[in-house]
Amino acid sequence: MIEIKKTTTKTYKVRQIVRNFCKFDEEFRRIR
Repeated sequence: MIEIKKTTTKTYKVRQIVRNFCKFDEEFRRIR
C-alpha cells in the first residue's frame, strides 16, 4: 500500500512539472 502511494505521488509530481514546463513553453512562444 505504501509503495503504491509513493509511486502515485512521484507520478503526480512529474505530471505537475511537465504541465508547468508546457505552460512556460506556451508563454515563451507567445512572447517571441
